[in-house]
Amino acid sequence: MAVAIDPAAILAGPGRTAERELTDELAEEELSAEVTEATPVEQRPSLPAPSSSAPPREPSPSSRRPVGPRTSAARFAIEGRLEVTSAVVDGLLPGALASIEVDPLAPADSSAPLRLPRWLRPTLALGIRQSISRKLERSTVATSFLWTAGVVRLCPVRLGVNDKLDITPCLESDVGVLTAEARGSADARRTSSFWLDLGVSVRVTWTISPAFYAGTGIALVAPLSRNWFELGTGELISRAPPVGGTLGGAFGWRF
Repeated sequence: MAVAIDPAAILAGPGRTAERELTDELAEEELSAEVTEATPVEQRPSLPAPSSSAPPREPSPSSRRPVGPRTSAARFAIEGRLEVTSAVVDGLLPGALASIEVDPLAPADSSAPLRLPRWLRPTLALGIRQSISRKLERSTVATSFLWTAGVVRLCPVRLGVNDKLDITPCLESDVGVLTAEARGSADARRTSSFWLDLGVSVRVTWTISPAFYAGTGIALVAPLSRNWFELGTGELISRAPPVGGTLGGAFGWRF
């Protein structure tokens, strides 16, 4: 009897077959991993970055406008006025007025909304009036009159016609001295009398620029001290009327 041994058959036993299958599985896993790493992952497209050269967007005018109430700051005005009045002596008496006015509720920012009504703009002014000497003749006697008075003026409201033109009603009072000096008579002498009056006026001002303005005004004046000025013979020289008028033109500087 003869026995033939096939060495390939011994190596191809059950154990070898299992080892080969395990090796094949590992090879397939490695190949799958390589394929996975080689395949690019799909990514979401990114938005383009904003260009740094684009100019920034400016805010609209409405967003820049202040929304708070309009603030106020006191303003002052220095005014010079030439005027003529019929409320002091017989006839017309020319003179001049210098005053300083304070406006405590003047708007500090014209672009902001108003906190108070536009017409509510009270102002207070103090000044001095000085007349030019006025000569009156009666018979052979010439009498010259000179008027000096301090002025107080209160204007409670201001009515704006437009951005340039304002109409302002006011209350005024003059306190001072009226001096009379006579010549041409043996009993001629110099005398001074206390002066007090009350009046109402209307001022019209035109704004030339933010700092300067021009204007005019008219007033009705009631003298409270109507002293008689007469000669020794009893002839009347002058006496203030019950109600007189004043008209003048002004130029002012605001600051």
